[in-house]
Amino acid sequence: MAFLLGFFVLFSGGVQANPTLAAQYLQQTKDHFQLTKAYYEVGRTYSIAGNATAAVIYFQSAYTGALRITASANDLYRENLDTLSRGQYRNLQYQQLAVSYSDQLRAQAKTLSVYLSILIQSPLSSTARLNVETKVMQITQLLLQLEQAMRLAQA
Repeated sequence: MAFLLGFFVLFSGGVQANPTLAAQYLQQTKDHFQLTKAYYEVGRTYSIAGNATAAVIYFQSAYTGALRITASANDLYRENLDTLSRGQYRNLQYQQLAVSYSDQLRAQAKTLSVYLSILIQSPLSSTARLNVETKVMQITQLLLQLEQAMRLAQA
């Protein structure tokens, strides 16, 4: 009996979170975001040059990427919420922030897809490009905050 108790104490270490799945979703989201930005940048170059036909092709690819970001962000939100509800964190405040940031990311990604759909309809619009670029900057900052909160929740 003492052996089992010692074994349990040695290996339990309290509630230990398994952040692997959330980290995978975060990486997947970041990968989709990088690809989306790359497609947008090529489309932007064509748009500035006045080549609407070529710009639309890349803006459509960026739009598809934004939909993938949204799907990954939904998975990430659910995983962070599950981690919070199961108590699988070391720092409650940072886990709550991770949930909040991942929820914000879902909304930001949806808005990005709306802005890209507008850009598909008006590929030469500088205002539409500015909206996308502003949203990309916001998502970039949000991803940094989210990654830090997730890391600190497990520290």
